[in-house]
Amino acid sequence: MWTKAHQQLLERFAAAFRPPIEDDVARVWTVGLAEQFRYEFPTERWGTKRASPSRPQSTDVICTEVPFIGYDVLLNQGQPDQRIAVTPVPIELLGQVYIPVVAKDHLGPAPKPEPPPKPAPAYPDEQTFWKNFETRVTLAYADAGRVFPDNSAAFRVFSRCGFDIGAGMAPNAAADKHIGELRKALGV
Repeated sequence: MWTKAHQQLLERFAAAFRPPIEDDVARVWTVGLAEQFRYEFPTERWGTKRASPSRPQSTDVICTEVPFIGYDVLLNQGQPDQRIAVTPVPIELLGQVYIPVVAKDHLGPAPKPEPPPKPAPAYPDEQTFWKNFETRVTLAYADAGRVFPDNSAAFRVFSRCGFDIGAGMAPNAAADKHIGELRKALGV
């Protein structure tokens, strides 16, 4: 019955409220966790338990009433190497005492997941795209009455266009931008 959603809630709760080592404080923490579980999963009837009517409430187990199954959420509770459980296994609690809790939201709304990154535009067909770009650069120089230089100035025009494509700009938009800048720099 323990799902990924249960594990995520346990991790969120433990991140917001560090699990204590002292038994009495751990019992309060465990009640808070059970209240949060009851709030987030209301049909599952989460609570805590005690081993018998004369024993104190557990320091590290939350459980469901029906079926009466527990989950040890704090491994090595009270020890220096105490940690939250990763996918705790169910514990049969037959003969023990269920302690109900009231649903309570201790965490507030769950953080919204970040939207997926915007996909990069398809990389242009290099043979066609760059040949066409080179032709446009050559025409810009011809329109300015100058010869296309095969030097660092020309390299910058190509590099800047490539940089913008790599940064996510659509290839044709990058080409138009840099041809426009070149034509302006050439006075045409």
